[in-house]
Amino acid sequence: MQNKEKSSYLSAFMVGLSIMVIMIHNQTLALLSSKIDYTEMNDLFIRILNDGILDIAVPGFFFISGYLYFRNFSIKSYGSVLKKKVHTLLIPYILWNLIGFLYAYCVSNVPFLKQFSSMDTVELTLQTVFEAIFLHRYNTICWYILSLMGLIVISPLIEVCINKKHRAILFLLFLFAYYFFFHEHMLIRDFGTLSFVLGGIMGKCKPTLVDNERMIDINTITSFVLFAGIALFRTWITGIAGNILLLLANHLLRLVQLSLLWNFIGSLVKNSNRKVNNYSFPIYVMHWYVLSIVQKLFMKLIPANNITVWLMFIGSTLTTTLLIILIVDVWERLFPRIYKCFMGGR
Repeated sequence: MQNKEKSSYLSAFMVGLSIMVIMIHNQTLALLSSKIDYTEMNDLFIRILNDGILDIAVPGFFFISGYLYFRNFSIKSYGSVLKKKVHTLLIPYILWNLIGFLYAYCVSNVPFLKQFSSMDTVELTLQTVFEAIFLHRYNTICWYILSLMGLIVISPLIEVCINKKHRAILFLLFLFAYYFFFHEHMLIRDFGTLSFVLGGIMGKCKPTLVDNERMIDINTITSFVLFAGIALFRTWITGIAGNILLLLANHLLRLVQLSLLWNFIGSLVKNSNRKVNNYSFPIYVMHWYVLSIVQKLFMKLIPANNITVWLMFIGSTLTTTLLIILIVDVWERLFPRIYKCFMGGR
């Protein structure tokens, strides 16, 4: 399969990861925990969802970004790559941070909008504007874009470390040790560097991602068994063991999650819609604004109990996704040039 087709399939999979990020930031279950006495089954489902499934979303983004970036990367092309990333990452980063600032300013100062936010009043000063544009203070989800830009800046160094098999293995061991022993002083959040490097190594290997018709094979089964075993071990040691064992279980679980992601990626996106494939970025950068309103509307309109809480959680997630797709579709049709600036030409 051609690289262009592979990129399309991977983009479709990233739409799924974007929806998982919406679920991570969906506060319905947490906000209603004080009003509902959750059953043991609901507590179990919430723990599995938060600690075993959804927490792979952001590392998955880094993993696929690393694969796509290093697949055809060479140090000679570094200059042209940086110029391209100015349009695809830096400009959207600045624009969406400005949108975040305007959103925060409006919902914290306009009386009608205050009911949808608990945000402190935001003042219009040079300091707040600077912090908004360059430190993503009012659009915290942009930390991923900033981290990705940082990794791209040092990508020649990463390239040297992973372009040979023995160096790649040593570099992975170094990163794993770094996250294990210095997790409180991580330069890149949420397992990002290791996931990005793993994706880069896969890109250098030029593996077949989506040509495999089988959804289940021995690698998938092995990864799933390891995932279940480590997840149970982590649950067992929580609260009864030291932080070292728990941290080790967390890192091993994340690695196995990436393995599962790698094995399922082809079969899950094979029949994806080509147009929707382009929506992963707008879903990611826009979801916070839409979700903050949608989830509160759901909680106001639907009585809360152990069953309806899941209807609110799933319903607000899907509604947020569909609203963003609708907004983006209209935006792209009416103002294509402005849309491309905000989306980095995607």
